[in-house]
Amino acid sequence: MTDLPNRPDGPLAEAAGDCEVFGLGIATILTLFVTPSFLAMRVRVTTYAVCLGRALARPATDRSGPIAQDMAVDRAALNAQAKEVVWQG
Repeated sequence: MTDLPNRPDGPLAEAAGDCEVFGLGIATILTLFVTPSFLAMRVRVTTYAVCLGRALARPATDRSGPIAQDMAVDRAALNAQAKEVVWQG
């Protein structure tokens, strides 16, 4: 094997090569795993937010459902006057 005339030698060239390999490894991980995960997370979060919004809006429109009835009882309890209970023993 012949020596190349302009071949860099020394610790600086070795460190630069290590940085290139490390940088390419990080870029590969980001490209193959992190980016698709974030794109999927955006879709999932949007879907779950829409479902949650619909679920929370449903009791307000349906006055006969059990959740709406519970909410009505809670409102009535907040507005009710407290009665004094006297225990006789």
